[in-house]
Amino acid sequence: MADMMADFHDAQFVEGLEEEDPEETAKAFLAMLDSAQKPLHKKTMVLQLDAISRLIALKSQLSLGRDGFDAMLIVLGKLLPGGHILPKNTYESQRLLRALKMPYEPIHACPNGCVLFRGDHKKATHCPKCKASRFVEVDGSDGKKKQSKIPEKVLRYLPFLPRIQRLYMIEESAKQMTWHKNGKRYSPDKMIHPSDGDAWKHFDDMHPGKAMEARNVRVALATDGFNPFGMMAAPYTCWPIFVIPLNLPPGVIFEPRNVFLSLIIPGHPGNNMGVFMQPVWDELQDAWEKGVLTYDRATKKNFTMHVWYQYSMHDFLAYGIFSAWCVHGKFPCPTCKAAVMFTWLNKGSKYSSFDRHRQFLPNNHEFKRDIKHFTKGVEVTDPIPQIMGGAEVLAEIEALQIDEV
Repeated sequence: MADMMADFHDAQFVEGLEEEDPEETAKAFLAMLDSAQKPLHKKTMVLQLDAISRLIALKSQLSLGRDGFDAMLIVLGKLLPGGHILPKNTYESQRLLRALKMPYEPIHACPNGCVLFRGDHKKATHCPKCKASRFVEVDGSDGKKKQSKIPEKVLRYLPFLPRIQRLYMIEESAKQMTWHKNGKRYSPDKMIHPSDGDAWKHFDDMHPGKAMEARNVRVALATDGFNPFGMMAAPYTCWPIFVIPLNLPPGVIFEPRNVFLSLIIPGHPGNNMGVFMQPVWDELQDAWEKGVLTYDRATKKNFTMHVWYQYSMHDFLAYGIFSAWCVHGKFPCPTCKAAVMFTWLNKGSKYSSFDRHRQFLPNNHEFKRDIKHFTKGVEVTDPIPQIMGGAEVLAEIEALQIDEV
């Protein structure tokens, strides 16, 4: 019934509104879709877009060169009936799919992860911090080392804003992008979506202007390291960064097509995660402050879409690398910090949180005074740790900087 009412509302109110011309990227995408929704010839139901996308995928799988692909298209064209619209060569095929392509940027990085060679360092040939060579050095004819054209390390960057815009260019997904605010909760007493959480609501109170527009997008970032060559191969790891739009309904958020790969960090980032994350932070900052003009296929209107970072999703070790918080020492808990002192195990050679859970109990709880069933002869008198606010954390960081000076 709810879906029927939504369709009735769209038919009566949305479709009756005056349509706007799509912005340029949406116009190119929609024009490509309209032109590609044609059958290859009159006696088949295979669409031109479907046929050429399959052939391009086959070209990639078999590593066919341009000449081989052109020859294959010529043979297939002769086998089809007259009047077919199959592209004749690679150029025509790529021109047809050009509007579907997503931008991609390889960014050279310092071999030690100090800087990215972009912005002020775009033309640099050596790292301004560690002086490492940007390119692989080879032996010259005179016996001296010379730089080749091969970069030492490359960060793969795939901007995510065009992918989020693409969600609004399709009517079905454009409607789903406002579910977090307009969707029906069949179990209102349960938390079924991130928008039901306190952090989401707290942000709405802090920024009511941006939160009022349901089409503005909140994203989550997720990362973890893995060995692309298998566990038994060389000890190598790379770190992909995923961007996940949180506006979508619960059953749709984590579908593979809605989890956007944004970065591929070569090797272990270590303490330089912030360096490799610069392109994502710049894109988020621009989307937060200026916004990006986007065409909404559901309302047939253009709007300025703002995007911001809401959550992170990692395991505990990846959390330490992502947020630069040491999870291996005396204060591994990023929430409690120094309020919970972990115990060093002499025989295990590591810190343990055993028996520290009693600190979170009420002051009058009997377990706090129990000296028999927990650590022998130990009563817990420490109060419940208080979560530090942003101002308190910043004050601690500034105090550390003053001490270093």
